Amino acid sequence: MSKKSLRIPPANPENLSPDKGHIGMNGQHRIGAVRSRPVMMLLAALCTSMTALGAEPSSATKLEVDSLLVQLGASGCRFQRNGTWYGAAQARLHLEQKYQYLLNKQLIGTTEDFISLAATKSSMSGKPYQVQCGAEEQMYSAAWMTARLREVRAVQREALPKTN
Repeated sequence: MSKKSLRIPPANPENLSPDKGHIGMNGQHRIGAVRSRPVMMLLAALCTSMTALGAEPSSATKLEVDSLLVQLGASGCRFQRNGTWYGAAQARLHLEQKYQYLLNKQLIGTTEDFISLAATKSSMSGKPYQVQCGAEEQMYSAAWMTARLREVRAVQREALPKTN
C-alpha cells in the first residue's frame, strides 16, 4: 500500500456515499473510513489511552502515586467529593481505595492515569473533586495533583547524578 492510499482527506459531502462508505480522492471507495476530524481525534486519544490498559505500573509510577497520596494525607487540605468536604486523611483513604480498584482492573499504567482516573472526579456522579488548602482558593484536584507531581519529578531530577 502506498502512503497516498493511507491519507484520509477531509470529509466532503460530495464524496460521501451512505451505502458504500467514503470515496477517497483517487475515486476508490473506502468502507468504514473515518469521516470527520473529531472522530479521528477521539480514535487517536483512545489508542493512546489504551496503551495503559493491562499494563502493570512501573516501580517509579507506584512511588510517584504513593508520594502523591502521602502528600495529600499530610497536607491538612480539605477535599470536596460530591459536594461534601472531607479531611485530608479521609481523602487519601478514598483515593487509595480507588487506586487499588483501578490497579486490580489493570487500568493504571502511569501516574497520569492515576490522576485522570482516580483523583479527578467522582466515578459515580462525574462531579470534579476540589481541594482547598488553608486560606488558598479551592482548585480542581487534578490541578493540585499535577502540581504535586511536577514537584516530585523535579526533586527526582535534582537527585540524579550530574553527567558532564
